[in-house]
Amino acid sequence: MKDHADPHRGGVVDLVTEAARTTVRAGRPVLGSALLACAGALVVGGSVVAGAFAASWGLFLQARRDAEFSIASEDSYVAYADQWDDLVRVALVVFPLLLLVAMTCVTWLLTAQAVIVAHTRRRSGGLPLRAVWDRSRGHLGAALRVQALTVACALGPALAGLAVLVAVEEELVPGVVRPTYHDPATVQFILVGRSCPC
Repeated sequence: MKDHADPHRGGVVDLVTEAARTTVRAGRPVLGSALLACAGALVVGGSVVAGAFAASWGLFLQARRDAEFSIASEDSYVAYADQWDDLVRVALVVFPLLLLVAMTCVTWLLTAQAVIVAHTRRRSGGLPLRAVWDRSRGHLGAALRVQALTVACALGPALAGLAVLVAVEEELVPGVVRPTYHDPATVQFILVGRSCPC
């Protein structure tokens, strides 16, 4: 009977060794594709965040004016109480855009790395970044679908955790009450309001 090698014995060492060898042999395309992904995330993601701040700058100024007026009048003040709904609307546009940027960058990075590794295993010569792009282009759609499926699978538990937080905030969970500034948190709130959403 043929003996099967233990996949855990030496597997991690072999993987790290092969990754280091590939990085040394194909350093320029490996680092170039990573740099391209980082630059894309920085430029596009930074533009989205800058646009969001520009769109909501008036809300921040209004919140500051409200705070200064409340302090001068010696009234109690809750930060962003009047601007909260508009800020949430901006966030509901920005977060999906940032998630799309992240998915696109990860799609490119993983596809490019897979192409480089496959080329390095077959041949010893280097692969220009332009050739990496040409070979990766046909696989980007499938890789993006995999990323979208991963996000969809992660979204279910995340939305369930958010639903628990909203239910606790609206006092819809029997026996679980959010603690005030003066009262300590009960065991029920620690378990349901903090642990369950995590």
